[in-house]
Amino acid sequence: MGLVIYLLIRLLSILFQILPHSSVLRLGSALGAVCYRVLGGRREITLVNLRRSLGSQYHEDHLQEIALESFRELGKTFAEFLCFPKWVRHGLHRYVTVRGASHVQQAMSAGKGAIVFIGHIGNWELQALVYGQLLSHPSAIAFPLKNQRLNDWVNECRGLTGLEVIPKYQAARQVFRHLRANHAVGFIADQNAGREGVFVDLFGTLASSSRGPVTFALKTGAPILISLDERRPDGHHVLSISEPFYPESTGNLESDVLTNTQFLMKSLESAIRRNPGQWMWMHDRWKSRPDKAWLIQRARRKGYETVIVE
Repeated sequence: MGLVIYLLIRLLSILFQILPHSSVLRLGSALGAVCYRVLGGRREITLVNLRRSLGSQYHEDHLQEIALESFRELGKTFAEFLCFPKWVRHGLHRYVTVRGASHVQQAMSAGKGAIVFIGHIGNWELQALVYGQLLSHPSAIAFPLKNQRLNDWVNECRGLTGLEVIPKYQAARQVFRHLRANHAVGFIADQNAGREGVFVDLFGTLASSSRGPVTFALKTGAPILISLDERRPDGHHVLSISEPFYPESTGNLESDVLTNTQFLMKSLESAIRRNPGQWMWMHDRWKSRPDKAWLIQRARRKGYETVIVE
């Protein structure tokens, strides 16, 4: 079955690259709409998340429209990914405008590398191509796919302009190595991080968030760039890169990770509120809940003097 799926994806990639971008977007949108109807479990997670986060702002009918749009946008991202070889051949400037490219060089000029914080909004995958053109030796952390053939091809597409993919389970040592060499490392870090994550506010509810971006920044002195994409109604992308952000450090690592991760999540939340249909709401973002006993146990294991439970 794995081989069949791989061959089907490769065939779709060939076919989609023949089509104009507008047709690719329509097909991707249609695929997303079908998934919305068929994947009842993911649809329910999406609606629960939206009611929790935006229920006080929008009526139920509007929330359902956002939910469907979120699936359609994900379908567009999938369809566009299949066309990445064509995008590179024809020139990325035809598909994406980068705002804040000078901020990347500003961050790198410090000589300590840079951490790029990326959210699942717009087409986050295209950032692999953009940073491959903006920098030498960029890298990003990604979960490997179980289908090895498909995983290799996906990473090949991500690396079309020079990006190196770091497997999630081997990340720490390689991240330190890249930062010491003054390279940029991307973290797609807006999903549930389990009980090991740091719990910060996201849309009014505590959400377990990755400690990685801020922890590496604090330990190495590398600045953080917040890099978020927006798909415009005509299908063109605008990638906005923030000015370098140096996490506040008080000497209390646990407190500093919480404070600065909260800043990242609030920045992401602001972007989502501007384009709620472009975030990946079908992920069970608030699945993990704070467990005081576990946090105390973790603090003792790590040797922290203080425990932060909010």
